[in-house]
Amino acid sequence: MKVCVDYNSKKIFIEIEEDSKVYELKNKIYENFNVIPLKQSLFFGNKNLNDELSKLNEIGITCED
Repeated sequence: MKVCVDYNSKKIFIEIEEDSKVYELKNKIYENFNVIPLKQSLFFGNKNLNDELSKLNEIGITCED
């Protein structure tokens, strides 16, 4: 699936598996924006994604066909 990431008004889509963990998404963001995972604050639906071991599909981030 593709996840849209907005950083400093720059949006990109990151390809990642639905059962990936938050820390894996943070690592992909690091690859694209060079922001280390410890400095990242991710939000989805006004919820802070601070549990890096949670799977994206378990917290409601899924692919929409």
